[in-house]
Amino acid sequence: MERYRIIGIITVAALIIYSIISIAIGPSKILLRENLEKQQFQGIIQKKMIDTNDHFGNKIIINGLKQPIHWDLAAEIAEGDSVIKLKGKTFITVYKQNGQSFKYDLVNNKKYY
Repeated sequence: MERYRIIGIITVAALIIYSIISIAIGPSKILLRENLEKQQFQGIIQKKMIDTNDHFGNKIIINGLKQPIHWDLAAEIAEGDSVIKLKGKTFITVYKQNGQSFKYDLVNNKKYY
């Protein structure tokens, strides 16, 4: 009888841990992807900044509007670079002033040439 009680406790604990991990990790990427797919912007980066009013988040200003960016992308871009983010896509295309360009995956935070 004691053996079944221990197995039951372990099973319930495993299900609770699995549920917490699934909730914490799973939906966040899905929500991020859905939100990114709704966004669209393009233009020349007028300013690159750290927004102290928004938890020190990295932002770029394009056409007078602030766009949040990952710190890794912030290290790759400069004021004067051009960016395009198309609706329905989860990547941004960056055109550097020196003529080079690259794509940046906004969901996985990876740079592609």
